[in-house]
Amino acid sequence: MKSLKKRVSKILLSLTMLFTITSTVIPTKVSAETYFASISEFKIEGEVGKEITPVIVVLTMFSNQNWWPMFSAGDDYTHEIKEYFFTNFPDGLKSKVVSVDSECKILTLEIYGTPTKTMNEVATIDPTFKPNTDSTIHIKEPSSNYRLTVNSGTGSEKYVTGDLVTISANAPASGKVFKEWLVNPSDVILSNAKSATTTFTMPDKNVEVTAIYGDRITPVSENKPVVKNTNITSPNTGNTSKTILCISFLALSGCALGYGLNKKKALKK
Repeated sequence: MKSLKKRVSKILLSLTMLFTITSTVIPTKVSAETYFASISEFKIEGEVGKEITPVIVVLTMFSNQNWWPMFSAGDDYTHEIKEYFFTNFPDGLKSKVVSVDSECKILTLEIYGTPTKTMNEVATIDPTFKPNTDSTIHIKEPSSNYRLTVNSGTGSEKYVTGDLVTISANAPASGKVFKEWLVNPSDVILSNAKSATTTFTMPDKNVEVTAIYGDRITPVSENKPVVKNTNITSPNTGNTSKTILCISFLALSGCALGYGLNKKKALKK
C-alpha cells in the first residue's frame, strides 16, 4: 500500500510539473528568478562501453513550490531527468537522488552508468531552467585495446593506445644474467632496452617482447709468479748480507783445513 501511494504521488507530481512547464512562457531575456529552477554546472565525460565517473548535479527551485517532497536518497530519477530537464541526456546513463533539502527545494542528483552512444555537445537544458552553457557532454568512441605479450617476464595484458606500459624480466637462472629485450615490431622503442624493468608507450598494434639472457662471466684472476725469498737472514741481527758472508768464509775455511790435513797425511807416507 505504501509503495502504491508513493507511485501515485510521483505520477501526480509528474503531471503537476508537466502542466507547469508547458504553461510557462519564458521571455528571451529574463532574470534568474523568472525561471522555474536552475541546474548546476556539470561535465559528463566518458567512453562508449565504459562506466563513467559519477557526476553530481544540483537542481534548485526558484518558485515557492516544493515539488520534491516524495523523493528520498537512493530513489531512481532517470525518467524525470530525461522527461523534464535534459533533452539530450546521454543514452545508457542513469540518475538517482543523493539528497533533498528540508524545504524540498534543492535536489542533489548523481548521474552514473555506461554510455552507449558518442556525444560531444553542450548539455541541452529544458527552457524552463536557467541556461547553463558551461555544462558539456563528451562521450568518445571506445578505445582500441591491443595485446602485449611478454616472454620470460611480466606485463602481458591488453592496453589502450597511449598507455604507459611497464615490463619486467624474470629473475635469471643460475649462471645467467639479463642481457636485453627483443621487441617485435622493432619500431616500438623501450625507455631502456638493457634494463630488466623498463617502460614504453603502447602503440596502435599488438606488441611482443622477449627477455634475452646471457652467460654470467666470472672474472679470471691473474696468476703472478711467486718470488721466493732465498736470502738467509740472521736470527740475531736480521742482517742478510753479513750472514751470507759468514757462511761463505766458513765454507772456505773448511775447504782449506781439509786440504791441509790431506797433504800432511800424504807426506808421512
